[in-house]
Amino acid sequence: MIQDPLLISRAVIVWIGHGKTRWPQPDKTRLIDEFGPDEAKRLLPIVQALEKEFFTSDAGRTVADIGEVGRVAAAQFRQHHPELTDEAVKALTNLYTWTYK
Repeated sequence: MIQDPLLISRAVIVWIGHGKTRWPQPDKTRLIDEFGPDEAKRLLPIVQALEKEFFTSDAGRTVADIGEVGRVAAAQFRQHHPELTDEAVKALTNLYTWTYK
């Protein structure tokens, strides 16, 4: 279980650029701008680990429909991280499905 899930959720959203960029574009500069250099340095490995964990889903290789790919991958991830906000999971889902478009 993640400590301070609201902060981590916000960091995921900011890092991916969810709602700010036309497509998912992880960028540590946004973390620095949002949280300052020290906090960004602490948050970056956490959000990158969550991304890596999300990408362990096999949905992109086993499900044909891109919408279903996202739903399956998000459901798998949610089993391990129910504490993260829906918006953070949506940001990770968008990043994941963008890879399989």
